[in-house]
Amino acid sequence: MPLTAPAPASASTLHYRLTPSESGVTLQIWEPAQKTAYRRVPYYFFITYQLASVEAAQQVLDQYLINNDVAAVCNSSAQSQPLKALSRSQTYG
Repeated sequence: MPLTAPAPASASTLHYRLTPSESGVTLQIWEPAQKTAYRRVPYYFFITYQLASVEAAQQVLDQYLINNDVAAVCNSSAQSQPLKALSRSQTYG
């Protein structure tokens, strides 16, 4: 019988960090996960975007939440600028 790592829960919480960069802002998004014998990093995925503005970062985060049906989002740095969390009922027209 093959061993498999557990799949992420359907009601996941994404974490993000928004920090200033030379060309605008850096937006990092990830879904935390427990380290196991099969998972050596504490996340399911980790994405980094270089964006021109906070508004562009907000749009990327909003679209990610809509496209992936994410239940919650968490700003993971006290020094990071907060973005507003998109409610599950909101969509772009």
